[in-house]
Amino acid sequence: MKSSYDIVVVGGGPAGLVAARTAAEKGAKVLLVEKENEFGRKPCGGGLSSNGLRLSGLEPSERFVENVVEGFVVYAPDESKYVKAENVEIGEEPGYVLDKRSFVYHLALSAADAGVDVWIRSPAIKLVFNDGFVTGVVVKRDLKDVVTVEAKVVIDASGYASRLSRDVLPQGKDYILIPAVQYKMTDVKVDDRFLYFYVGNEVAPEGYAWIFPTGRKTANVGIGVMRPGAKEWLDRFIARHPDIFRGSKILKFESAAVPVGGLIPKLVYNGLMVVGDYAGQVIPLTGGGNHSSMAGGKMAAEVAVAAIGEGDVSASRLSEYEKLYVGGRWGKRIRDSLRAMKAISKLSDNELNRLAELLDGKDIVDLANGINVGRVAKKILSDPVLAAKLAIALLS
Repeated sequence: MKSSYDIVVVGGGPAGLVAARTAAEKGAKVLLVEKENEFGRKPCGGGLSSNGLRLSGLEPSERFVENVVEGFVVYAPDESKYVKAENVEIGEEPGYVLDKRSFVYHLALSAADAGVDVWIRSPAIKLVFNDGFVTGVVVKRDLKDVVTVEAKVVIDASGYASRLSRDVLPQGKDYILIPAVQYKMTDVKVDDRFLYFYVGNEVAPEGYAWIFPTGRKTANVGIGVMRPGAKEWLDRFIARHPDIFRGSKILKFESAAVPVGGLIPKLVYNGLMVVGDYAGQVIPLTGGGNHSSMAGGKMAAEVAVAAIGEGDVSASRLSEYEKLYVGGRWGKRIRDSLRAMKAISKLSDNELNRLAELLDGKDIVDLANGINVGRVAKKILSDPVLAAKLAIALLS
């Protein structure tokens, strides 16, 4: 069996769905294939900024917004030291905690409404090559029929574990995955208006723990650590905070790996583009990838449609996407956040306590997201110890 499309998008996460919808809105004939039997299966803390939601093309809705947050609190290892910021004070808009599964489902609805053909329960088996170009993909449709789908461009958004593009666009030796686990918990005793982050070598080595309130005293409570036994670290974090979790019950357990090593070496090949987790489009220090990967999906689709219109889908032509992303603000943010992550991971708990005393809310936002890190680094230079261990690394 054969089918033919302008663009085939493999993977129905936020990056793939935004790519598919964008291409369809620009007039391309688009197929999206998703291996799972529903959208949004990958677990996520659910945090998304107002800018990220705007980029998704969806309006805020109680159908997928669980909570609107007004700021955040970051606790140092000595939890008497913390940075608390309200969004309005630091020039940020309200943020959201999303029901990720419902959010992705509504992204899928928007893609279908734009004209995208959607196949669920249809894993991509392999790419089709012809004279050095990717010219399609073999799909096991509905887990039964093996179908060869011809395409002028394939956009691979199939996730960090995918092997689809590895032969021609390898992830490289610097690709780092951090294990993350999360509970959905009841009766979590925090102010629902804020997100909470906890750092420290006795809390979450080379990572952090989080509490993202989802309303009605429920919360997503999770941890990401560069160590084995992420669940044990999460259970230890909960046990150390009886004032927050006494009487709480666990309703759901989720786990996933998050790529935090930065962008892979190449994002395009003849007739092929990669976006999302596989491409490393995640902000390393936070592990957040919804906004950055949707941006990648949108850029890739726009370039692909233009290239198809010109009759040139070579890597040279598709590399405009790479230049826009890697050479633009998203590439810079990922590189700067990666540098900050590597430097902060080397700090002792005492040094993290000093950092909490030195920085304010705007500094934390910029440092975590790879924005204006030079400004933050100059502020850190005032502390002799942190200057040597952190500021110089940020400025290099």
